[in-house]
Amino acid sequence: MTDTNPHSGQPDSSSNSNIERLELQALAQRNQIHSSVVELKSQVSQVRHDLDPAVNARKYFVAASIAVSLVGFVSGYGFGGFFTSSSARS
Repeated sequence: MTDTNPHSGQPDSSSNSNIERLELQALAQRNQIHSSVVELKSQVSQVRHDLDPAVNARKYFVAASIAVSLVGFVSGYGFGGFFTSSSARS
């Protein structure tokens, strides 16, 4: 429903310009939302890649192996020390 000029019966030009302005504003907002969604999808993809266990296992394999070996050694040494007598150490 458009406003009409009461004198000429023609559509009011100010309402047409308002409609055009609002359509342009809606188009700009749609484009902004679209670019935001594309950027968000890109960031989600990057985070999934960064947190992928397979990627991290390959990247930190040596460090993880050393850490697990040290924990096993210390645990074994402590467990073995628990069963040896204190007189055998001196």
